[in-house]
Amino acid sequence: MRLVKPVAMVSAGIHGIGLAISRALHEDGYWVSASTAKPEPIEHNKMPDLDVHLWQPTQPDAAQQWVDEMMRAQGRIDVLVNNLGPYLWDYPAVADTSDESWDFILRSNLTLSFQLAKAAIPHMRQQGGGVIVNIGCVGASLSRGWPLRGAYAAAKSGLASLTKTIAAEEQPYGISCAMVCPSDIRGTHKEIVEGDMKNRLRSPNGGDVARVVAFLAQPESFYLSGNVIELASPVGSLPPRVGESVWVEPIGGVGTIQEIKQEAGYSLYLVQPEKGKAGWYSHFQLRALPSV
Repeated sequence: MRLVKPVAMVSAGIHGIGLAISRALHEDGYWVSASTAKPEPIEHNKMPDLDVHLWQPTQPDAAQQWVDEMMRAQGRIDVLVNNLGPYLWDYPAVADTSDESWDFILRSNLTLSFQLAKAAIPHMRQQGGGVIVNIGCVGASLSRGWPLRGAYAAAKSGLASLTKTIAAEEQPYGISCAMVCPSDIRGTHKEIVEGDMKNRLRSPNGGDVARVVAFLAQPESFYLSGNVIELASPVGSLPPRVGESVWVEPIGGVGTIQEIKQEAGYSLYLVQPEKGKAGWYSHFQLRALPSV
């Protein structure tokens, strides 16, 4: 039996940031189909309408099969969120990246998003409109280099260009396409949708990404189509300096930078907290204090 609810598809929507997005859309009244390649039991008692789509995204026809399944089951696709975006955990330099790894990253992050959009757009055109939201990474629209993430950065930069192209081509059909680019969100922070969300010094989390996606999914957000939205500190902000006070996320407090060193292309900071021993932290773990 087909539902009256609008229909949303979220790739990799069962874990991490994808789960936060699925929850946000579900709370907004969508019937959500979330894909996963992991067949283990999944708890989603708070989302009774969640459809778990088990797939192998590396298969050539995976995107078309999922879209066809949704059309048979619900007859429409209102929102498509291309969230799937793995990268290489051994952090190879470009010269050390195998052809197989390169192909895997580009297929997962870019080609599959293209294939899902290509499969969904004809149905969105026929029904009078729809929304496509791609999940990128900070700096994707600027084609910034990212040491030890070459394949991933290249794929997300390509996805930013694809986003803007789809937005221009599909505007006459009532289809919007935008991109949300979160900063480096890790571990349990990916699935956070509640908690101390008003803390201006906390790290960004999955809930932040999910709220922007849910906002873009609203018909009233149509004229944000083509935008690439960054969820991070302003691009181009100055890096922390020796003697500067910063918020240290792992300890939940303020510390002063004592020393800076470079390691594997990244800056590491020796921070002395107001209480306790000094420790080394990456720039992902530090936040600038608000000016007064």
